[in-house]
Amino acid sequence: MTPHHRATTVGDLLRSHRIERDLTLEQLAERSGVSDRAISDIERGVSRRPRTTTVRLLADALALGTDERERVVVAARESRHGLVRVGTHPLPLPPAVRHFVGRRAEASDLVRRLGPGSGHDDSPSIAVVTGAPGIGKTALAARAAGSLAHTYDGTLFLDLGALGSRPLDPQRALRHLIAAARPTDGPLPDGLAEVRALWDETFARRQLLVVLDDARDESQVRPLLPRAGPGAVAVTSRRSLAGLEGVHRLDLPALAERESVALLQHIVEDVGPGQSPGARPAELAALARLCEHTPLALRAAGSRLAARRGGTVADLIRRLQSRDRRLSVLTAGDLVPAAVVAPSYDQLSPTAQTLLRRLGATEGTTFCPSLAAVLLDTDLWIAEDAVDELVEVGFARPAGGGAFEMHGLVKLFAHALHSEEGGPLHERREVAARAREWLQFARPESARGEARLG
Repeated sequence: MTPHHRATTVGDLLRSHRIERDLTLEQLAERSGVSDRAISDIERGVSRRPRTTTVRLLADALALGTDERERVVVAARESRHGLVRVGTHPLPLPPAVRHFVGRRAEASDLVRRLGPGSGHDDSPSIAVVTGAPGIGKTALAARAAGSLAHTYDGTLFLDLGALGSRPLDPQRALRHLIAAARPTDGPLPDGLAEVRALWDETFARRQLLVVLDDARDESQVRPLLPRAGPGAVAVTSRRSLAGLEGVHRLDLPALAERESVALLQHIVEDVGPGQSPGARPAELAALARLCEHTPLALRAAGSRLAARRGGTVADLIRRLQSRDRRLSVLTAGDLVPAAVVAPSYDQLSPTAQTLLRRLGATEGTTFCPSLAAVLLDTDLWIAEDAVDELVEVGFARPAGGGAFEMHGLVKLFAHALHSEEGGPLHERREVAARAREWLQFARPESARGEARLG
C-alpha cells in the first residue's frame, strides 16, 4: 500500500472528482441514485465507512477511469478497516459553491501555487488571496483546495473569524489545527510557543494543504504559517497582509460581464422547467451591472428571481434603479451584501469612516487623495492616511496615476451611508460645494478619473 493511498480519504477523492466535473451534490445525487445527504456525509468524513455498492454507484456517476475508480474503491476499503488517517475530518473544506463561474486564470494560478512541490528549499508554498467584500475569496480558495485534495495527505479549512465578534487568537487557532491533524495525541501543551512548535512538527511530517479563511491581520496569521514542510497554505483576507514576506499574492477583481451574466443565468434557470422567470441576455447584463459584477450581489439577485417564481428580471431592475435602496433590495435570505461590508466599515477610524460616507455623495468610483482632502476639509497627509485605510480593508484599490478605485459594492454601501448618516443637510451641501469647487479648478491631469459630485 503506497503512502499516497494510505493518506487519502475516500471523501477527499470523491469531492475532488465531483468538483473537477463541476457537479453539485444534488446533480451527483440525481446521477447516482445516492442521496445528497449521504454524499455530503462521505465527503465531510461524517460517514467514514461507506458501503462498497454506494462507492461504486458514485464512481459510475462520475464516469471515473479505471485507475481513478480503483483509488476510490481502495480508499473506501481502507476506511472500513480503520487504515485511513482521519485527522482532517474535524476541519473539512466547506461545500463547493453552486454555479462557480469564471476565475479560470485565478484558479489555475492558485492551484499551481498550492500544488505539491510548489514550495522552495523545504519551505511550504503560501498564497494570500485578497479582495473586496463579497468578491469570492473563500469560494476560490476552497475550490482550488478541493481540486488538489487527492494529492495531499489531508486538507484543513479553518475560519479565523476576522469579522466576527470573537476572531480566533493564534493559540486557539493552532490548537484547532493540531487537534484536526493529530486527533489521537491527547492533551495539547499550554503556551503559544509550545503549540506553535508542535504545529511546525506536525506540518513537517505530513503533506497537508491548509486554508486559513478570513484572516484579520498579520499578527493573527504569522504564528500559523509553518516554517518548513512539504505542504501548502492558502490565506484569504480583505486586508492586504502586506507584512507577510515570501508569499504569493492574488487580488481578486470583479467578474467580467460575461461571467456575471452566466452566473445569473445558471441561478435563474435552476428552479426547474417552466418555473424560471425568463430573461433576455440584455436584461441579465443590465442586472449584472447593477450588482457591480460582485458574486455575492449577483447570487442575491439571482436567488430573489429564482424564489419569487413570477417576478421578472425587468421588475428587479426597476427596483434596483434607486441607489438609496439598492443594497436593501439586493438581499435574499442570509445573502445580505450590506451585512458583509459593515464589519470592515466598523474597523475604520472615524476619519476614514467620514471619508467613505462623503465619497458616497459622488458619482463614479474613482477618486484621489486631493479630492479626499477636500471632502474631509483637512490636510493632504491626513487624507492620504484615510485613503490608505480604505485600501487596507479592501474597500479601494490603486487605479494608476495616483488615483484609486472604490469597489462597486462598497460604493453602494457608501452611498447608503451618505443618505442615511450624512449629517445635517446644510453640512452635506457645504461638503458638496467644496468638492465641486475643487473639481472645477483642479488641473486636468489631477482631476483625471475623479468622481463627479452627485
